[in-house]
Amino acid sequence: MGSINFHLAAAIRRVNSAYYRLPEDRRPDVTGERWTALEREIDEAAEFGDRDRALKAIADWQGHALKIIGHCGVSEVWPI
Repeated sequence: MGSINFHLAAAIRRVNSAYYRLPEDRRPDVTGERWTALEREIDEAAEFGDRDRALKAIADWQGHALKIIGHCGVSEVWPI
């Protein structure tokens, strides 16, 4: 089952792996408004201990990140 932090750490590893395979000049900006909103949703859900909401927010963040990274040149599909 795993804790919220376990799932978040796994998602971060998957996203980082894809991100760092890109050449530096092709890496997306990860400080945009959408990224921030998704990260805030994870933080809020985790802060309130809402596991289901947190897991959905983590999946949404990971899905968004891998979609953007995929458009920048990494074509592997990761399970979400």
